[in-house]
This record gives sequence, structure tokens and C-alpha cells, in this order.
Amino acid sequence: QTRMALNYLKQAVVIAPRYSKAYFEMGNCFARLGRYTDAIEKYQRAIYINPADSEPREKRDQIALLQNTEKTG
Repeated sequence: QTRMALNYLKQAVVIAPRYSKAYFEMGNCFARLGRYTDAIEKYQRAIYINPADSEPREKRDQIALLQNTEKTG
């Protein structure tokens, strides 16, 4: 399901490249798949498009912390 969601979200950003929520949800999908670098990249894109939205920033920071913990732990 996560991979299918990613496919739909990728199509959404082709149609609407400034749809920050799609990038945020892509980040969530990548995080679920354990692809933390990709997740952080999508959260960053969502933040770039809509800096007022705090949700992508919070998720980015959580995933970065998780990523660092896995590297060191």
C-alpha cells in the first residue's frame, strides 16, 4: 500500500508541483519504508514550498533523530 501511495503522490506533484502536502505525505511513505534520507528530502521540499506549515519540520526532525540513533546505536 505504501508503494502504491507513493506512485499516486508522485503523479500528484507532476500535476501540481507546489502541492506541499503531497511532498509531506511522500516523506511519510519513505519514512515507513525506512528510507530516511528520501523522507527528509521530501519534508525539506514541503517546508520550502510552505514554510508556515510546522508539521513537515517536526517530522523531518523526528526522522533525522531516528536516523542518527540507528547510525550510532
